[in-house]
Amino acid sequence: MEVLQLDVSGRPQAWISAQEAATLYASNTVCWTLGDAVQVLRGGIQRATGQQSRIEVHPIVASRARFPAGPGAPNRR
Repeated sequence: MEVLQLDVSGRPQAWISAQEAATLYASNTVCWTLGDAVQVLRGGIQRATGQQSRIEVHPIVASRARFPAGPGAPNRR
């Protein structure tokens, strides 16, 4: 499944995978989304609360970040 990534003004930037979209969610760069969640990605279980981490991926995601960065791009956080 692919996700349409937009910039914050709504211009299409790229088609990205659900895993790449999860990276945008996790890095807190998603500004807004459109559509109902189409996939749920599950992670590990937090020891303190016993809750499993999860990210709901929407089909259209507007982000402040550019993804994919391309081969050889530095990992900026």
